[in-house]
Amino acid sequence: LKVVHFLPLKDKVAPGLAPWIGHLMAAPRRVVLVKAVLTAIAIYSITSPILPAEVMKRIDALRRAFFWAGCDKVTGGKCKINWDRVCSPKAMGGLGVLSLDKFATALRLRWLWDEWLHPDKPWVGLGTPCDDNDRNIFAAATKVEVGNGLRAKFWESPWLDGIRRKDIAPKIYDLSKKKNCSVRMALHENFWTSQVDILQGITVEHLVEFVTLWEKLDGIILEHDPQDTITWKLTESGTYSTSSAYSLQFEGRTSTPLLKTVWKVWATPKCKFFAWLIIHNRVWTADRLQRRGWLNCGLCPLCSQV
Repeated sequence: LKVVHFLPLKDKVAPGLAPWIGHLMAAPRRVVLVKAVLTAIAIYSITSPILPAEVMKRIDALRRAFFWAGCDKVTGGKCKINWDRVCSPKAMGGLGVLSLDKFATALRLRWLWDEWLHPDKPWVGLGTPCDDNDRNIFAAATKVEVGNGLRAKFWESPWLDGIRRKDIAPKIYDLSKKKNCSVRMALHENFWTSQVDILQGITVEHLVEFVTLWEKLDGIILEHDPQDTITWKLTESGTYSTSSAYSLQFEGRTSTPLLKTVWKVWATPKCKFFAWLIIHNRVWTADRLQRRGWLNCGLCPLCSQV
């Protein structure tokens, strides 16, 4: 990490790179302001409504410009790393800056959680600011235990093996005329079968899904006293948390050892940030400058040799 102290020297840096290095050394301080100020200002606005995509892009443009250049506008040449990578968790190669789009989704999932746990709230039944993507994530993160079947939705709730019925038989779901019926209503004398509109056309795929669903529902007996319960699968306590809902949206990305090798070591923030850029091959080292025909010292800053 001593290479950091060689870069600002005039005899070691190519002409024209000094301003670039100055901006990079200030980036660790600006990332703190991006997290604590610019991101925090937007959180209040994204808690309830779904903001238009243009608004979210404008907010991200301001955050990106301030982070890379310290101003309100920035060109692509000054952005050394893709903003989506910057907004990834540190364990996945990013800087841990909140992704507003994913964090807004995580915040809106609380509406669906409270709608289930507190049906007596005055806003329940008036609709929630959640789209289909939010409901899909909520279904993947929860599991419903059926008691009397009055609360759980037959098609929408993951009440059997943690999977929604609409995911097992999507074509039958499209033909159903009662998509919001409860589990008790649907299973009473196989009510769900009578609501399938066969006049819209039945194919072999419909028959296969119908038989699969019938086999899974065979033998299910509902109780009378226990209420339906819901569990958040991503926490040990079984209750919703915004952080777990946010982390869920990064599942499938490749993890990196940067969290231990860079961010948790003893070093100043500018050294950690510089190491992060080196790992992503975004530092103008002498060999890169020479390949592009730029002026450079021509020496290795560690051994002072060619």
